[in-house]
Amino acid sequence: TSNRRISRPVERVNARLNEPFYQMYKASWKTSLATGEMTMTEPKQFASSLSSPYNTGPVSFYNKGNNMVFVSSSTETDENGVYSLGLYFAVLEDNKWKMASSYSHNNNSYSINDVSINEDGTVLFFSSDMKGGFGGNDIYTSQLKDGSWSKPQNLGESVNTSQNEIF
Repeated sequence: TSNRRISRPVERVNARLNEPFYQMYKASWKTSLATGEMTMTEPKQFASSLSSPYNTGPVSFYNKGNNMVFVSSSTETDENGVYSLGLYFAVLEDNKWKMASSYSHNNNSYSINDVSINEDGTVLFFSSDMKGGFGGNDIYTSQLKDGSWSKPQNLGESVNTSQNEIF
């Protein structure tokens, strides 16, 4: 995930920060046959079919890389005109990423970000500024049980502080 500047006819920027919005990118390792030296290819936008006009990413893969959960800006603003961040699920079909669903606990009154998921796609960890936490952003968990995500559970004061926790 990066907010790198790329040359486009029109570039959308976050007016508060005067910086581009975050998008997902992919780069690969390339090994020189002559020297064995490894270099990184030029980053290219990743899963552009899932991109929001605002922020998209980070992402966490599961199910052997065939599924992912990612962070993206909401399509609606809160009462202050701010776009919150939420979690969305995608599946790889015919070598293209397709939106599958949104996390049932997304809410325009708080953001959910910095997501991680276990390999079988049943346990989420993320940070959020939802009410009732110990600080600005706290770390939460949620489990998929009988096809539904459980209410996010704060990991408590042994993990969270009065500051901002991520990942």
